[in-house]
Amino acid sequence: TLSTLRFATQASHVKNQVVKLESKAKDSAAGDAIRAKAAELTLDASGRGSVLLPSGALPVRGSWADAGVVVICIHDFQRTGEQFDQLLPFLGNRALAPDFNIPSGDFRTGKESLVVAQIKELLDHLGVEKCVLLGRDYGAVCAGAFKLVHKTRVSALVLQNKRNDKDEKQTREMKKGNPNWMMDMWTGPWNFYLDHTGAMGGAGKEKHVKCKGLGKVTLLWPF
Repeated sequence: TLSTLRFATQASHVKNQVVKLESKAKDSAAGDAIRAKAAELTLDASGRGSVLLPSGALPVRGSWADAGVVVICIHDFQRTGEQFDQLLPFLGNRALAPDFNIPSGDFRTGKESLVVAQIKELLDHLGVEKCVLLGRDYGAVCAGAFKLVHKTRVSALVLQNKRNDKDEKQTREMKKGNPNWMMDMWTGPWNFYLDHTGAMGGAGKEKHVKCKGLGKVTLLWPF
């Protein structure tokens, strides 16, 4: 009957509200537990320091105040947090660019999982529930891989392609030689991003589903 349908609809609505409230309370409790374990981080006058994690000492640079949005920068393969030296002053008062331990050799073998573990250890050590992840080139792969595994620990994801950095003159010259060069540069890095890691690999439909798992993403190109 119509009355039965109305009752069922109302009951379903109430149940959904209860589930949402329970989920919110659970997330709040988890956040409190993370923040309760926060360790102090002291940086020297140059903005450098070291964090002792279960996997070993992790050098960091940047700034670390008592409150503010936390930004963690993830550098490219065979690089260090120095990649972000010019950018760090504009990222707020809780921005760090660690020197992640990205193993040498062929990084197309899923080694981003090691960086994912280091990021998790760093956030736990500092008592950070959520952060903004800014990944550059291979660091973008690591940032995306972390978001897929630890969705609740990332408030925003910024992925940057910097390897193909060209000035205006170089860009014009490249386009003369290959009219499709610009489009190749736009799509190439993210096809690479999707294809080369175990976390993001798979058929087209599977990639689409996993991309949706990244949530809202800001993509930066040097053009």
